[in-house]
Amino acid sequence: MKRPFACVGFTSLLALMAAVYVFGEWSRPVAIGVLVLAMLSLLIPALRRVKLVPVTLFTCAAMLFSFSVGMERFNQSASLPEGEYPVSARVVTPPEKDGRNFVYELEILESPEAPALSGKVRAVSSKALAVQAYDQLTCKIQLYSPGDFSRMYYAAHRIDHFAYILIYDPVKIVHEPSRPWYYAFGSFRERLAETFYRLLPEKEAGLLCGMVLGTRAQVSEEVEEAFRMAGVSHLLSVSGLHLSVLMQAFLAFLALFRLKGKLPLILAMPVVLAFMCLAGFSYSVLRSGIMFLLYLLAQLIGRRPDSLNSLGIAAFILCAANPFAAADTGFLLSCASTAGIILLQNRILLRIQPNLPLRWAVGLRGKLTAFILESFSITLSSMLLTLPISIVSFGTVSTVSVFSNLLMVLPASALLSAGALTCLTGVLCLPAALPFGFAAGLLAKYEISVSEWLGALPFAVVNTSYLFITLWLAAVLFLTGIAMLFSTRKRLLPRVALISAALLLVCIPVQAAAGQKLVTVSSFYSEGEIRVAASCQGSGKMLLGEAPSMYVQQQMALGSLEKESEVLDSRVHLVGEADGAVFLEVDGVSMLLCGEGCNVEELPQAWRSPEFLWLLEEPRHAELLSAEIIICFCEEPDGLTYETLYTTERYGRFVLSVETDGIVRIGREW
Repeated sequence: MKRPFACVGFTSLLALMAAVYVFGEWSRPVAIGVLVLAMLSLLIPALRRVKLVPVTLFTCAAMLFSFSVGMERFNQSASLPEGEYPVSARVVTPPEKDGRNFVYELEILESPEAPALSGKVRAVSSKALAVQAYDQLTCKIQLYSPGDFSRMYYAAHRIDHFAYILIYDPVKIVHEPSRPWYYAFGSFRERLAETFYRLLPEKEAGLLCGMVLGTRAQVSEEVEEAFRMAGVSHLLSVSGLHLSVLMQAFLAFLALFRLKGKLPLILAMPVVLAFMCLAGFSYSVLRSGIMFLLYLLAQLIGRRPDSLNSLGIAAFILCAANPFAAADTGFLLSCASTAGIILLQNRILLRIQPNLPLRWAVGLRGKLTAFILESFSITLSSMLLTLPISIVSFGTVSTVSVFSNLLMVLPASALLSAGALTCLTGVLCLPAALPFGFAAGLLAKYEISVSEWLGALPFAVVNTSYLFITLWLAAVLFLTGIAMLFSTRKRLLPRVALISAALLLVCIPVQAAAGQKLVTVSSFYSEGEIRVAASCQGSGKMLLGEAPSMYVQQQMALGSLEKESEVLDSRVHLVGEADGAVFLEVDGVSMLLCGEGCNVEELPQAWRSPEFLWLLEEPRHAELLSAEIIICFCEEPDGLTYETLYTTERYGRFVLSVETDGIVRIGREW
């Protein structure tokens, strides 16, 4: 069997994707069925000789069983009653700022009232606690339940529970004098980040922290949104590009000492491990680190490196270590992007290069052409496999990503080198880092400016969150698979492309006609606050909170928030506004939005019993309210009368659509 590790790795990842997104609780019965098929395949001589089918089926069955075992623990942690629990816990990572709140990852050491409460907790606090990583604290927490898929995403990061730290109770902090050896990497990363902030403005320093050190939380929301709009978010995640630049610089440094033989390869391996510890063990870092270590190992033992097999080994190791790994979108994008480059880049180049004039292949023009073709082929090959994941996960697709990569990838490589020299030199002697810091700052400013310019272009981002886009994508993948299976003589792929384009052209006007019936009220997080907006036929208006940034407007596909359509005005009736509250009717469906500083006693009596109640923060005298359905973004309110309660992540997105006949559709978008 050719490339067995690639077969096992990709089968493992696809099996877990199916378990996470499709099978769920039914993974164990499906695993038993697949195992039966695997055993039957051993009885068929032709399949037994090929080996591909039995290996694939046994791997798939093993991964589905692994996921079903993980689901038992997942369901056990989810069954713990919501409520307040006193706990003793250890702070696992430094706190992260999330809007106006602080997020701590805690490891439960003891819970007297709930012995079943164990593992890691994602705890939110409205005030900063004077703790560092590995300090211990004793406090009271209130558990809450996010959506199931959100739980799976955090399960991929070994987080079992979600809670608010109740700061009105005393919080006892014990500073731990002795810390694990790997704490030194986190402390060293903080010192390196401090160098950036001492030399550069906050925005550029945050970008360098994200790109060089992997601390993406320090990248400003505006910069992160600009990169997302431009389709270059991968530059903010430490991955193969970052590791390749680092290792090329390290090997060039070793070349100055004229080291011969395999000694440079041996010295490079601990550097890769140290970088993985320094950048944090995210899935993209682990994937690229494992692949690079396998590449160095192959060179050491005199074997030819196989990138596809290395990717398969990395995928298998990460999937075997955590059955919820496929719930991490970054991991899926990292594997899909790398696989696309390995499988398709050279094929794209071979299709394009023979058709270019000969004069474009010589001299300076030839070097420029080669660079453009290489950047284009890498971007296109990466996009082809990551596009389905982006459509399903994010609901948006950047139309300018090819141009963004052409303009930003090469300067990003230079920025990584300049940034690494800046922080390493700055730790030893800050004045000596000034030249490198100046160059890194200019490159960071260039990256930010280009991403903002491209992201602001009309139609830079296309909204693909509509159901018909997902169905169309599924149809395209199905037709492509059929074409590849039966295209032994006939070239069916061009016909599939034409059919796919025709389907899309038919679906767009049908969706547009259907969209005229819907008014969508949705919540989203922007600039540290929860906002609520209404949209219809591409136009929108803010209901609670100020208009967000240009980038968020485009991502939310609300159209122009300043030019409200007549259709929207006729269907959304703002009955009145008060301090921190808005009461409206959407096609006769009443809604009350309670934001910051809302006092129910000051609201009219007619507002206190809406059909839908949006609680961004619990108002004063909340017991005076009653509603059929509550959509809650804060701690679960006490004393309210309601039939249904939807709780969501602190900064999650909740969508409520109302048709002209008053039919309401409700759902979360994570």
